[in-house]
Amino acid sequence: MKISVSKNDLENALRYLQAFLDKKDASSIASHIHLEVIKEKLFLKASDSDIGLKSYIFTQSSDKEGVGTINGKKFLDIISCLKDSNIILETKDDSLVIKQNKSSFKLPMFDADEFPEFPVIEPKVSIEVNTPFLVDAFKKIAPVIEQTSHKRELAGILMQFDQKHQTLSVVGTDTKRLSYTQLEKVSIHSTEEDISCILPKRALLEILKLFYENFSFKSDGMLAVVENETHTFFTKLIDGNYPDYQKILPKEYISSFTLGKEEFKESIKLCSSLSSTIKLTLEKNNALFESLDSEHSETAKTSVEIEKGLDIEKAFHLGVNAKFFLEALNALGTTQFVLKCNEPSSPFLIQESLDEKQSHLSAKISTLMMPITL
Repeated sequence: MKISVSKNDLENALRYLQAFLDKKDASSIASHIHLEVIKEKLFLKASDSDIGLKSYIFTQSSDKEGVGTINGKKFLDIISCLKDSNIILETKDDSLVIKQNKSSFKLPMFDADEFPEFPVIEPKVSIEVNTPFLVDAFKKIAPVIEQTSHKRELAGILMQFDQKHQTLSVVGTDTKRLSYTQLEKVSIHSTEEDISCILPKRALLEILKLFYENFSFKSDGMLAVVENETHTFFTKLIDGNYPDYQKILPKEYISSFTLGKEEFKESIKLCSSLSSTIKLTLEKNNALFESLDSEHSETAKTSVEIEKGLDIEKAFHLGVNAKFFLEALNALGTTQFVLKCNEPSSPFLIQESLDEKQSHLSAKISTLMMPITL
């Protein structure tokens, strides 16, 4: 193998691959990036068997095709230090030589045949994603998911495909809150009418870095493969039964309040400077915010005037986790939000105002949250 490649193209590709390397054991083939030159393309791939990425860049010139491997971390360290001009990569015996002008580096290769094969699946479900809705839903629900949850199935995001109605439900929870959305008019091809999979949070975060729109998602129930023109990504799915979240959702709510999102965000941030929990009091023309701290005498208070007034006879008190409430508000694409409540000790819902038109590129996220005991 002997080729010339753009420094910038190679460095960008290597940065994407770093998350898929085994950086603890340099003697493992998983610490290496697999390189293969076919015609005018350099294919690069990295995998630790649970997750993997394959991509390509165009070569500036190709004198000889071939394959090789190189320690992925050291490869990036070298390339990032070089100047912004073409780089020569050449295999010699059991080494890969990196050259640029008067600089030269020689690193040992492993046997390329030992590199794990990328999986080829027979999908039970597949979708073509041509808009940012799915990635937007992933981005907004990701904060809810605990990557180290003691319940394996909760360490990922649920994707529930309904071929009959062509809808995709996306759900995440950490048991204290639950965020969900339903994407409609999704072109689903499936061997079953209803099928679901649980995507690990680690995989979810990598998808957010690599994909936006115009990609395909396929799954055989054990693996998921996401692919676009330049990247092929795979991940093992979480094996387990996701809780029936529909049973958790209240069938109805006693109260529903339409409130200003930015005013609430600002007030919660002010009070959360002293405490992670806040007492929210809703009155007819005011929303009051007060920090909750039982150990110290420190307090923070502020209020927001509600111009249109709420249909409420007496003050309604609610204890909330400030971080969770802010993340729920940040997931909304409207300037107003709806707060739906039953008793102060019951779960409450935060969702977008149906009376307001949202961004056409934004997924509609609803978050059910457990209150803090006052």
